[in-house]
Amino acid sequence: MLIRLRLEPRLLEEVVHLELRRRQEGGDTSLFDEYHREADSLYKLAPEHRDGEFAALHRRLFRKVGFEGRITEALSAQRGELAELESLTCLRTLRPEDEGADLAAPVAPATSRAAVVRIRAARFLALDDLGRFLDHELVHVGDLLSAAFGHDPGSLTAISPHRRRLVQERYRAAWATCVDGRLSRHGRRPLAGRGEHREALHRCFPALSDLELDGLLDRLWNDERPTHARLLAVAVGRGPREPHQPGAPCPLCGFPTHDWTDVTDDAPIRAIHLDVPDWEPDHGLCERCFEMYELRSLTQA
Repeated sequence: MLIRLRLEPRLLEEVVHLELRRRQEGGDTSLFDEYHREADSLYKLAPEHRDGEFAALHRRLFRKVGFEGRITEALSAQRGELAELESLTCLRTLRPEDEGADLAAPVAPATSRAAVVRIRAARFLALDDLGRFLDHELVHVGDLLSAAFGHDPGSLTAISPHRRRLVQERYRAAWATCVDGRLSRHGRRPLAGRGEHREALHRCFPALSDLELDGLLDRLWNDERPTHARLLAVAVGRGPREPHQPGAPCPLCGFPTHDWTDVTDDAPIRAIHLDVPDWEPDHGLCERCFEMYELRSLTQA
């Protein structure tokens, strides 16, 4: 199936202008001159026609300098995994933390699948880095399309809101490690290397020993066919020693803490269970959460 590529006009415009500036600063004004020869004539058009013609101009130059070709190259490299994909839409985003790929909501149950990649315009200034980013994100899309992967976005709703952010961060780190491990084995450059993923996993699982951390890294990096269930198990799992390690995240608020507190009184435990039914006393909690729930238990008494 031919994957239809859609490009947001705002993304096209910003990318083209960044490339014009980059070339002009390097002493090459040919593309700048070409752009302005065409753009100047468009200002003579009626306003209702002008935006469409500018979008077409930006698309032509975007294609001419090779940006569109790099996207189609990344799609072709994974055409087997993306066989069910009908369209890919590239949208502009401003913040690195908002970049990434996901499936778009289907228009109707029987329609083919569509994906969205949110990307910063500045990525297009380095084609090699752009390619690594696209390769990485399209592996994510391939997983989301795979029945064997078994993506279940609703599974996170079963996790208490107090822990959900932590679980999501761990899940993302574990999945990204699996993705780059596969890219590396298949002869493509990963977005991040093993060392970078080890650091990311350490931030998410600060209480793991070096041996445990290396074992987790090896297991994720070498997992050729990860599943949503296995990644979620990694993200929600608690080792028996983990909660009480300095710097480990509190299971209630998710923030790292060095001040762990044990709860023995029934009243605070009942107050905690009203918000977090799956919490157990041996999981521990930070001093701040303990103070909050102790106060709440007194007001509920």
